[in-house]
Amino acid sequence: MKRVLSCLLVFVMLVSLSVTAFAAHKDIAFVAASDAEGKDASEFVTVTQFDDRDSLPEEDRALYEDGIEHILLDFEEAAKSDPAVMPSTPDSVIAMYDTVYVSLAESEELKLPYTVDLTAADSYKVSMMYVDGAWVVVDTEIVDGNVRYTLEESAPIVQIIEYVPAPAPDEEEKGDDGDFHPSRERTEQPEILEVVDANGKNADDNLSVVIYHDKNDLPEVHKDVFSLAYEDLYENFDEIVAADEEIGAAADGKEVAVSDAFFVSANNSAKIDYNLRLHLDLPKYGTEDSDDFVALIQCVDGEWSFAESKVDGDVLTASIDHIGPFAIVVFSAA
Repeated sequence: MKRVLSCLLVFVMLVSLSVTAFAAHKDIAFVAASDAEGKDASEFVTVTQFDDRDSLPEEDRALYEDGIEHILLDFEEAAKSDPAVMPSTPDSVIAMYDTVYVSLAESEELKLPYTVDLTAADSYKVSMMYVDGAWVVVDTEIVDGNVRYTLEESAPIVQIIEYVPAPAPDEEEKGDDGDFHPSRERTEQPEILEVVDANGKNADDNLSVVIYHDKNDLPEVHKDVFSLAYEDLYENFDEIVAADEEIGAAADGKEVAVSDAFFVSANNSAKIDYNLRLHLDLPKYGTEDSDDFVALIQCVDGEWSFAESKVDGDVLTASIDHIGPFAIVVFSAA
């Protein structure tokens, strides 16, 4: 099944405004650290990027991955209810910038808490830390252009930014010299045809879709979530199908495979009103026959499950209650 899965998980998706906001992304870096008495503690602090998590002790790596699996839900809730995270103006957008795992080693000569300085993301707003199974806002201050944290224990940290997006070009600015090509002309790319929120309002401009092949175009935090979900899908697809009654019923005992995996992200989580009704043009999803479509599945909080959807020709219509990783399951070739 792994071979079938890896062979089918390919197609190209367009990338929206959220990508340009992160085009100049730089990793959060360690600057300095001191203990509660002001002694240098730099050699007792380690900052690890998600892609380097294999270097962490097993318990720390598990905590980091658990935090990444939970981050979308906690961030969306904070974006709508926590004044520290909510946009400060109607025109501004908040977004997760990057995560790191900050490891603190104790020493007989040093006293906790440690003061840890990390580089600040451009347009830095606030930080959240993963504590007791939830992401919470932590107090920070900006010192010499860096973010200063006071930490009692090792933990994952995410920096959150706020910015005002550039206006989308109008039709006249796009020109008619052939440089602009609507996504429907690129037949291998999907297109969001329409998104309607719980209040019946159009939400097209707030969502984007990116396939796994192009995951590096996503903000770092979304890329990390996608990577974990894809790894689980690749390694445990048979178990995922067997564990979900609705997927099993749709498969009807036949051999199935994943044709496409993609990530639905939001430019502004604070403006999402679930449930969303998503209409997505999928000119290719691993099969030329729409009758081969089995199910849309979604990864929420680290678990893959059935998502209500249907296919009519090339158009996938789905009701979704979270952004994040999705995959399309089809009947596999004999």
